[in-house]
Amino acid sequence: MEPLAQTIFDQTKNISEEEIAAFFTEQVKDKTEALQGARDIIAEWVAESEQARTLIRSMFQESSTISARVLSTKKNQKKRKNTATTLSLKSL
Repeated sequence: MEPLAQTIFDQTKNISEEEIAAFFTEQVKDKTEALQGARDIIAEWVAESEQARTLIRSMFQESSTISARVLSTKKNQKKRKNTATTLSLKSL
């Protein structure tokens, strides 16, 4: 499965159905399972890469916004103090 993951990760060519089918086994019965296995491997690589984690963390800090709203079913409940409705990650 790792060669399929590497090909997807490299993004250098389109992968044919036949190439994906080469990874079918007793545990990997179809294209969906083969691609999911490759995605899981890529996710593991990214999670283990300090450089990737740092880049993603930086991207979120630069451009992400957290927002919240009160559900209509909760509007009549007692309000909490110091509740912000929008918070930029830059301010954290």
